[in-house]
Amino acid sequence: MASGEVHDRTTWMGAAGLGLAIWTATNSFEQTTWAIAGCLFGGLMFSPDLDLKSKPWRRWGLLRWIWTPYQAWVPHRSFLSHTPIVGTLIKLLYLGFPVAIACVLMGVKIDLETANAGMVAGGWFFLGGVEAGCCIHLLMDWLSSK
Repeated sequence: MASGEVHDRTTWMGAAGLGLAIWTATNSFEQTTWAIAGCLFGGLMFSPDLDLKSKPWRRWGLLRWIWTPYQAWVPHRSFLSHTPIVGTLIKLLYLGFPVAIACVLMGVKIDLETANAGMVAGGWFFLGGVEAGCCIHLLMDWLSSK
């Protein structure tokens, strides 16, 4: 299995490659930035290894307690954590549900009708980057186990 340092290094290199690809395809600084930020977040903070007390888990600092129930629920390297799209979606739902509840309790309103197209596109590029960062991790796990 690849070490945390290898995962980090490949995440940074993958984010650079993704940024180049997005810039080439869109010529948009904003979309490129969102994709790179998502990839770095996906690989460094939202890693499939959040199912362990790992380097990504430690990066959450004082908020790492958030992932304790997730670690108890999801076995390491299971289908729920180490599968493209599925693992990312489960972590997004796991983290998104309490955030949504907190927003409702605090009265935060998001008006999607007034959101501009660039902001919506940026969210999709960010989410795509998050998935790319997680997939880089999975690829490194797969390559190191072969």
